[in-house]
Amino acid sequence: MSERSAERGFSMIEMMIALTIGMVIMVAVAQLFYGNRQTSAAQDASAEVQETARFAALVLQREVRMAGMKLTASTGVFDAANPVIAGVNATVGAPNASDEVTVRFFGSDNAAGTAADNTVVDCVGNVARLNERVVNRFHIANNAAGEPSLYCQSTIPATGVVSDNELVPGVESMQILVGLDLDGDKAPNTYLPFNDAAVVPDQIVSLRISLQLRSADNAATASDSGIYNHFGTVYAPANVAPAGDAGSVFNAAGAVLDRRIRRLYATTITLRNRVN
Repeated sequence: MSERSAERGFSMIEMMIALTIGMVIMVAVAQLFYGNRQTSAAQDASAEVQETARFAALVLQREVRMAGMKLTASTGVFDAANPVIAGVNATVGAPNASDEVTVRFFGSDNAAGTAADNTVVDCVGNVARLNERVVNRFHIANNAAGEPSLYCQSTIPATGVVSDNELVPGVESMQILVGLDLDGDKAPNTYLPFNDAAVVPDQIVSLRISLQLRSADNAATASDSGIYNHFGTVYAPANVAPAGDAGSVFNAAGAVLDRRIRRLYATTITLRNRVN
């Protein structure tokens, strides 16, 4: 074999095979990178939704547990016009037939009785004095960007000024059942929606609140076609909401088909001033 023959280059066929193999490897690497990126984004969004849910639940737990709080020295009163707790099932205009709840309680003064002792605040941090009534109305509304959020409409105790404050973005639905003490043992015997004719406000000793949260972006790899049953199939058999409480079941495919990540977060809150 001559020296010229030993030094010959790649043939056209060999070049085409090499290029094809290289392109296949590049496509595989790109797909792997994109898949890992999507998985990471979905995990981050899911973690964010969970953290948001925990924060929303903590806010509600803190304030609802205060319902009915009034020190012996206070001259404040709860009456039919200003009940300890009240609510609305499927608030008109609220996203996804969300419910709302309003809680009331009174503040606390320092030992000298000259100022608030800063131990009792409303949902946005305004302090309340001994005879000042706190009114917090929790509801779901769309913010300026069109995203559903948990809001608290608070009445500033010292001035009576009402303001509506966005607390937690991404709360797509809030559904509430009230626990009724029917036999006077300070424990709930049954849970019903606010609009049920059997609900007696003075018998409410707890709330069962279910929050549906969604990610800010389309982080999931596929469209969400799930059905979210807030209180389970005992309350809504076969994922069909009972009459008068349509919001208790959310059909993502029927409402809005997107790739957002959604989670349900439930908490049961005792009205400690009713059971102690």
